[in-house]
Amino acid sequence: MCQSEGLLLLPLVALALWIKPLRMKIDSDDMITQAEAARIRGVSEEAIRYLVKRERFKIFKIGGKIFLSKREVEHFKPSVGGRPPKKPARRTRNKQ
Repeated sequence: MCQSEGLLLLPLVALALWIKPLRMKIDSDDMITQAEAARIRGVSEEAIRYLVKRERFKIFKIGGKIFLSKREVEHFKPSVGGRPPKKPARRTRNKQ
């Protein structure tokens, strides 16, 4: 190993010591599929996939399948989207 490689590795080692992996307790009873989430919310599976894609739900991939937290799906509140309402036009005096 040459000296320049050692200089490169040092910041990476320091960075690895600062970063801690996220560890979450996963309750298997709380995990549901996207289809189950759609039934709970009363929407299509496509709508759930869209929310997952937009990162509105935390997902867990197990064996290539995507699972969501049932508690998170039940407490999900959609954000108000779309364009804001148009302001009423100002009235102007008619000059004669």
